Amino acid sequence: MEKTKIPSLQETAPTLKRHVAPSTKP
Repeated sequence: MEKTKIPSLQETAPTLKRHVAPSTKP
């Protein structure tokens, strides 16, 4: 489960940063 979270987190990290970037800017 943790091994599957690593690859899932890598794809979620860039996606979260994109959603957080505009949310953290304002």
